[in-house]
Amino acid sequence: MWYVIRTLTGKESELCMWINTCVDQSLFTRCFVPLYEDVTRRGGKGHITIRRMFDGYLFLESDTPERVREAFRKKPGYKDFLTDLDGKGEKILLPIRPEEEAFLDTVLTDGLMRVSYISFGAARGYEKIIGPLEHYQDRICKMSIYHRWALITLPFLGEDRRIKFCLWTNADPKLEWIEQEKENRKQKSVDPDIHIGDMVINRKGLFGDTPLEVVALHPNSGSLTVRMPIFGRMTKAELSIEDVLCCNIRADEGKEN
Repeated sequence: MWYVIRTLTGKESELCMWINTCVDQSLFTRCFVPLYEDVTRRGGKGHITIRRMFDGYLFLESDTPERVREAFRKKPGYKDFLTDLDGKGEKILLPIRPEEEAFLDTVLTDGLMRVSYISFGAARGYEKIIGPLEHYQDRICKMSIYHRWALITLPFLGEDRRIKFCLWTNADPKLEWIEQEKENRKQKSVDPDIHIGDMVINRKGLFGDTPLEVVALHPNSGSLTVRMPIFGRMTKAELSIEDVLCCNIRADEGKEN
């Protein structure tokens, strides 16, 4: 299970290094200080600096936290594990909740929360996010594209917290992992089972369950054009391939020869 150790702000990395080098390695799986890529805007472009996500906290994964606690509780700068009271009024070490562990597992890569790439459509505001923030878009409470950050609200470590995610845009220098992920998603978005003439349904429900005829595919943009009757006229609309489901029938099936 995961536990949280409180220490003096600025002493997190020092204590973490001491645990990883001086405490019996069989007592824990890992100990780390969660970090994030902070972004500042200079000269119109983003610049990345590595910072701590939670001042005064480090995280320990262990099945024997009491033994780890005894090993370093007298070390200068150390405070204690987060604790709670059991039914008898005795202090017990408090593991983080499963949803908190899931949050860290989701947003961290080797202990680091990377920036989140954000792109924009012509009229719909931001249309795509790649990176940690994409999993928590529905929790965004405040965002500044100019300053390259977004805040989400999340219950974490016993209180509602605002957690900062930093943003990256097309105006910023290219990052290799973002460009690779763009390419991976572009390739995945071209569904080999969808062809011109197929009928698809928009999974977002914009057109109900009405089958829509595919009249063009746009692999480079990951979209397709559909044709549908509206008010007695045939109208075309462009949809993301990710948002449609193929009906496995073609528009010409059932037509008379």
